[in-house]
Amino acid sequence: MIIMFWCNDRIKAGNRVRDSNKRRTQMNLTIVRGLPGSGKSTYAKSLGCFRIEADMFHVHNGIYAYKQALSRNGHVFCLDMVKNAMQHHVDIVVSNTFTRQWEVAPYIDLAKSRGYDVTIVRMTKHYGNIHNVPDDTLKLMADRFEDIEGETLV
Repeated sequence: MIIMFWCNDRIKAGNRVRDSNKRRTQMNLTIVRGLPGSGKSTYAKSLGCFRIEADMFHVHNGIYAYKQALSRNGHVFCLDMVKNAMQHHVDIVVSNTFTRQWEVAPYIDLAKSRGYDVTIVRMTKHYGNIHNVPDDTLKLMADRFEDIEGETLV
């Protein structure tokens, strides 16, 4: 399966210091959430571990081509990639908007079932978004944003 190979390569590339096949005693899932343009991807990249985002589903031949009709597929892809990465016992960061608690819940449940610690980071700044999300859409997203107990604000 091509996605499986892609994921395995990304795991090895994102975890150069450790053997991805070696079982670790403590694994971490970091969930980075925030509005478009809040620095989610930049922060996630800085953690230096396996990173996945639903937006990656919408990149074809290096070009981002988001289609609203495929949004759900992107999130299914993202969760599936996290499941696959967990089989390799590596630290993972997943960054998406995650405006509501129910959107984060499947990741938390999965992490707990696989023995992962979970850290939730909420990005609160605005740097301008590279995907040109309209201001009215950003406002709707901000209005529905739910706090999650224990999350760290950055």
